[in-house]
Amino acid sequence: MLPRLLLGSLIAGSLFSAELTIVNARLHDFEDGPPVASTDSFRAGKTIFLSFQIGGFQATEDDHIQLSYEIATTDPAQKPLGPVKTGKVEAELAPEDKKKGAQWMPKIRYQIQIPATPAPGAYEIQIHVNDQISGARLVKDVPFVVRPSGIESSGTLTIRNFRFLRSESEKDRLPESGAYRPGDAVWAHFDITGYKFGPNNRYDVKYGISLRDATGKALFSNPDAAEDTNESFYPRTYVPGEFSLNLDKNIRPGEYTLLISLSDPVGQQSFESSHVFRVE
Repeated sequence: MLPRLLLGSLIAGSLFSAELTIVNARLHDFEDGPPVASTDSFRAGKTIFLSFQIGGFQATEDDHIQLSYEIATTDPAQKPLGPVKTGKVEAELAPEDKKKGAQWMPKIRYQIQIPATPAPGAYEIQIHVNDQISGARLVKDVPFVVRPSGIESSGTLTIRNFRFLRSESEKDRLPESGAYRPGDAVWAHFDITGYKFGPNNRYDVKYGISLRDATGKALFSNPDAAEDTNESFYPRTYVPGEFSLNLDKNIRPGEYTLLISLSDPVGQQSFESSHVFRVE
């Protein structure tokens, strides 16, 4: 078999069909790994691998083939997850490639990473194949499901899933009836959503924090605690926030209020939330 490959590999396969076809379209957890069950779902940030073969193509009189393809992935709202992948397979068939029962078919590989903040639901990988010799065209959809993130969307700037922790670890969450002690570190984790996007899905989120005692007296304030700004092909619909405060060893027992002040310069929005904890 003569050397041949353009963004694809040629391998032995089943008999050619009478029409252009896509066969053995399978999803994998890693390249050339075992097929993923159709009932499986995928999480945010996961890379999905796809492989398939092309059959039923035609060759010229001197046994040359010319195939082209495009592959794209969209979310439930038909938003693309990344740029369209294009490729070609141009090859000259060798005698062993045409043996009955042993004809080969090109194998194409593709991968796409699920965004960090994907919309949950049914996604599609759409494959377009074109046989340049016969003029035949074919489209095939490969569906998959993305799990919910647990972050409820919002039309305006807001905080979701605020939680106090005793340490940086999510496993060390402060119980509902729990309290801190003088000298402890107060950790807070939360998710920010509802901000607006600029060109190229750019976002800019800023927040400040302050701590007040039961009388409303400010014990600590940092109006510029953190900023998160970025842009991406697929819109990032929420960003995580976190910070920690070290309580004074001589702080008095009682209730304290943590204030978070958000701002969204792109959408010209602001939002403030308060969260109470106890010191015993």
